[in-house]
Amino acid sequence: MGSSLSRRTFVASAIATVAAPALRTRAAADAPLVLRCSLETAPSHTRNAIIRDYLGRIESAAGGKIKTQLFESGQLFPDLQVGKALLQGQVEMAAPGSWSLTGFVPDADFIQLPVLYGRSMEMVHRAVDGKPGQLLAKQIEQQLLCGAADRRPADVDPLCHPLDRAGCQVGPQRHAPAPRGRS
Repeated sequence: MGSSLSRRTFVASAIATVAAPALRTRAAADAPLVLRCSLETAPSHTRNAIIRDYLGRIESAAGGKIKTQLFESGQLFPDLQVGKALLQGQVEMAAPGSWSLTGFVPDADFIQLPVLYGRSMEMVHRAVDGKPGQLLAKQIEQQLLCGAADRRPADVDPLCHPLDRAGCQVGPQRHAPAPRGRS
């Protein structure tokens, strides 16, 4: 015996089919954004303590809209691979040592030059904030596609409200990387 599909059943099925993606999208929009941070250093390291505090402040300021996860001791990526992971969207945040940038921008190790050993922080900051640092920041921006490469963490305004960073993208920008090489 064949079963027939009534108009009412057909319309209800059609509406459910059309509405399903919208309902799924709304459920996904209600889920908090996950912000994964990869660090290579041990949990007791100063960098980890500072980043742990920063991530806690992000969660508090976002009011549950952002959920942070801290992966320490290179659980996700070692410093030498985290730049590539950021570019590919495999992790949203990292704080690698400056030496790991030399894989993208060879000049990034200028702060390791012996001429800066044993110098005052004021002198090192003059070098980093001066023409060499500005040139390096431009190279890093071109290679890693980020907009704040020329700012030290102490220069960044405090995050007091989720709208403090309105219009800023968290994570890597989604377009093709700039060609590598010296300019």
